[in-house]
Amino acid sequence: MTILISNKSIESSALDATSHKLVATTQVRDWHVGQRLQAVALTTSDRGRVRLQTANSIVDADARVPIIAGQRLLLQVVTMGEKPVLKVLDQSHKLQTNGLGLALRTLLPRQAGLPPLLANITQIALTTTVNQLSSPILQAVKELFKRIPDVRQISTAVGLKQALQDSGIFLEAKFANGLHIADRANLSKDFKAALLKLSHALREDGEPFETNATKANSKQTNPDQYSPPLRGAAPRPQSKVLPSISTRLPLQEVGKVLAYQVEGVLARLQLSQIASASPDQAGAVDWLLELPIRRKDQVDVLAIQIEEHKSKSTGECFAWAATVAFEFEELGPVHAKVAVRAQQVTVDLWAENSATVAVFSKHFRVLNDILRQEGLTVARLDCHHGRMPDPARRDARSVLVSTSV
Repeated sequence: MTILISNKSIESSALDATSHKLVATTQVRDWHVGQRLQAVALTTSDRGRVRLQTANSIVDADARVPIIAGQRLLLQVVTMGEKPVLKVLDQSHKLQTNGLGLALRTLLPRQAGLPPLLANITQIALTTTVNQLSSPILQAVKELFKRIPDVRQISTAVGLKQALQDSGIFLEAKFANGLHIADRANLSKDFKAALLKLSHALREDGEPFETNATKANSKQTNPDQYSPPLRGAAPRPQSKVLPSISTRLPLQEVGKVLAYQVEGVLARLQLSQIASASPDQAGAVDWLLELPIRRKDQVDVLAIQIEEHKSKSTGECFAWAATVAFEFEELGPVHAKVAVRAQQVTVDLWAENSATVAVFSKHFRVLNDILRQEGLTVARLDCHHGRMPDPARRDARSVLVSTSV
């Protein structure tokens, strides 16, 4: 499907080389005429190729105007059909030459998903497949693995709170808020701190650089599920992948693969920090984070968004919502959204596997009793078969988190 993106509301056949437009090919679903889309340029190339991210889709395009990574565009769907036309409504979203803009421009092309790194970290920490790494690197890898919270910890309120605080996005805030000397000995519990320690050990062992083997062994199997954590984008499930390192890979390349993956995950974590530190017009909290969790001898990833909803007129908080996305092998891709307003709670689950829907539904009575024991009134408890809809087009039943107050 060819998509035309222009700064004018004109027919596709009238576009020419002088128009400010993009010509893209992608599988577009759920768009409708009049819909507004906020897009961010994720990557660009010298040949004019650009990858754009909207709230729920990735668009690969041929750019006929200068586009740089990190640039933001506000678009509107003018026509659909064989050649949809998107009109540029606002070009004020262009990347500015300030610190934040430069950070986005640097981080977006470098960011990488957690599963490939976690697979290799687990392989090294639990087996002797790669046992010739230098002592500082091996120690840093095992320490990083040890600091990943297990499923028992996050099953309690106290444990989950601690795991969120140590997820990495609050590391600098801990120092800014006056981290006590006594607490600094436990700083390695922080996921970002442990990543930085591993990065330092890898650099001390030899300056990493990219080779064909490094790129091949660090290739992401499904780049769309690792789309960068940007404000306004819904969390996505991230499936596990197989380790890319083994005894067949030269030891020198193992270090380079790890260095490449660690730097990619650190860039992704910084993007989460930028998104979480950018308040909306009402100054409401919107945290985006990814929490690796250990389940026996495997590591999964919880992608989490925590939103505060404030009244536009008074600025007071009236609701909180948390969205979690994950993909366990036995369950398939799952989204969960919990919204709380006053003492009312709504819980919505989306599972792409019909068997998972049946499993969740079977346990609703237990969940309902637990919520009531906590003093909450359950307004809705539902499980849907399929994917979670685009947040911008969600059913009007989600009244508990309406921001129109």
